[in-house]
Amino acid sequence: SGVMQCKQRLDRKPGDLDLAYGLAYCHYIAGQLDHAEPLLLRVIGEKPEHAAALPLLGLISMKRDRPEQQREYYERAVRADPKHVMANTKLASMYQDKGDFHGARSMLQRAIKSAPPDDPHLPLTLHLLGNSYASIEYDFVKESELHRQAIALDPKRPLFHANLIVALLSAGRAKDAHRALQATKDARLTLPNQSL
Repeated sequence: SGVMQCKQRLDRKPGDLDLAYGLAYCHYIAGQLDHAEPLLLRVIGEKPEHAAALPLLGLISMKRDRPEQQREYYERAVRADPKHVMANTKLASMYQDKGDFHGARSMLQRAIKSAPPDDPHLPLTLHLLGNSYASIEYDFVKESELHRQAIALDPKRPLFHANLIVALLSAGRAKDAHRALQATKDARLTLPNQSL
């Protein structure tokens, strides 16, 4: 297995932080958070601003319902690498959850500017930026454009579709909203109940 291969490499070079991070990542992917977290803490203990380990610790903190620690790890990751797409996106999402759409926007814009077109976090980043246009400027047309971009990159996320429909309705574009709803039904996606 991938975990065993990573562990064998680290056993041969126990001081190699990259191998320790690699093993931690393998454990994380395998859902073995109790094994991943101590390795990541070791990595940041030796290299406090390790830009890959910090966001992974943020994700572990999120899964363990430790929001303050999660925010701290994402903030440190952004300081270590201001262009880190996932860390900017996750931190911006936390800001938005607290109602701070202004504070989130610059992080989202930076993440979009830094992200390669195939970055797996880009669709969520576009989606969140769309939400900020709705909340700050009430620009539902811009919001719907950003949700469409997110859907183009990740067409299977029901939340993106739901927010597009709401944005189109808010923009007074009922026919477009109806077409978007029909496209969602045709794709056999189930929309979240609270969105419509």
